[in-house]
Formats: sequence, C-alpha cells, structure tokens
Amino acid sequence: MFTAGATGQVPASGEHSLSSPACVSPGELLNSSAAQLPSVASSILVPPLPGASEQQAGSEPGGEWELLLSKWQTWWTSGELIALASQARKPLLLIAGLLALLLVLLLYAGLLAALESLPLLPGLLELVAVIWLVRYGGPRLLHRDERQRLIAALASRWRGFLGG
Repeated sequence: MFTAGATGQVPASGEHSLSSPACVSPGELLNSSAAQLPSVASSILVPPLPGASEQQAGSEPGGEWELLLSKWQTWWTSGELIALASQARKPLLLIAGLLALLLVLLLYAGLLAALESLPLLPGLLELVAVIWLVRYGGPRLLHRDERQRLIAALASRWRGFLGG
C-alpha cells in the first residue's frame, strides 16, 4: 500500500482519490494516473500569415517549383553566369592546383611506402644519393660559374612555370 499525501489519513467515505491523502494500491495508482494523463494532439493547425490570403487568392496552392524555375531561367539568360565564371577562374584554378598537389603527394607517399617495405632498398637509395652528391653535385656547387649556371637554369624554369 502507498500513502498518498503527507498526512496518511484514509477518507471516511472509502473513496480513493489521488487529490486527497489516502492509501492507494499500486494497481489503482496506475489505472487512475493513466486516466489522468494529458493527451497529445495528433495534428497541429497553423493559421496563415496575415496578408497571405490576398497574395494567393488567384493562384493555386504551392507554385514554389515554378517560381524557382522562373528565377533560374532569368538568371541563366541574364549573362551573369559568364561574369561569375570569369570572377571564379583564379580561385577555381587555385583549388584545382591544390587538389592536384594533394593527389601527387598521396601517390608519392604510397610509392615511398611501397619502396620502404622492400628490404635493403632504402639504404641502397641513400647510398646512391650520397654518391651522386659527392661526384656531381659538390663540384657543380663549389665552382662559381657552375653555381651561377645552375641558379640561372632554376630561375628560368621557375619563370617558365609561372608563365612570365
């Protein structure tokens, strides 16, 4: 038995009410509380905005698709597409270049990972690089005329790459 209320007194009439303090069995508590639960509305009616009835008086409901199509056709025929494409050319080229660089770096990382998985190959490649640097790179960078030719060749390649 549960006591409903702070005083714990049972009414004299024998009625069990949840609003008055009384002893209530669990079954009665569940049945009475289920009957008193508020119900939830299954649909909500939203009134139209003021002035919306005058705007749609002559038209059928909906029409958003037709409105979107008419605006798109107006934009397409206005010629703003060409201006937008010319404005977006440099950022699009920059994004395309960054994506290409990312792709090349991913391929390069995959190639290096595959080469590194082969036994003895990383050590041999380092040895080849050191031999090349000692035999060809060192003398070319030590002599002034060779160094200036190398710098001029790199500068002309860079200007050719930039298109200048």
